Amino acid sequence: AMPPPWFARGCCACEWYLICDKTVLRYAPRIVDCEPAPADTCTAPAAPDPSCLGWVAIAGAGCHIELIDPVAIAATDGRIAILDAGCRELRILSSGGERVIASIATAARGPIAFWAGSIVIADHKKLTAYDLVTLSSRSVPDAPSDIARMASAGGPLWIADVAPGGELDLFVLEGGQ
Repeated sequence: AMPPPWFARGCCACEWYLICDKTVLRYAPRIVDCEPAPADTCTAPAAPDPSCLGWVAIAGAGCHIELIDPVAIAATDGRIAILDAGCRELRILSSGGERVIASIATAARGPIAFWAGSIVIADHKKLTAYDLVTLSSRSVPDAPSDIARMASAGGPLWIADVAPGGELDLFVLEGGQ
């Protein structure tokens, strides 16, 4: 499945990233879930402790990385990318949001995806790939129409664009073209 631009699967089992208003949340149950309390059948169950729910803010409200209008997120091994249309910037962060690895100025609205050693940014039909080491840009073939979603899992880049009737068409880019 190809998630919407504001939701991204992490690299570990059950790890997810979600843009919620002006905040990016990370769900990583293997790190933050608490052990269940012993069940006592004679008392009503206690309300869950919010710190045990698994969702933790890593950017935006209450965090050291301020966001104005985050519109897209992508994840790869050890990194996440957040496209903030309000800041007109794409930021690449460590997977827990502890540090900013890189920043790219852009007026694009997304979606975004990590692919073939690059971060690819969509803006309507236009695609631009930025090398993750040098941050140099290269053009990627344009989509036939506005891009709604993108995904890559270590192979080709899958792109869903909006067809004239409103449905989504799927096409693929191979090998870092």
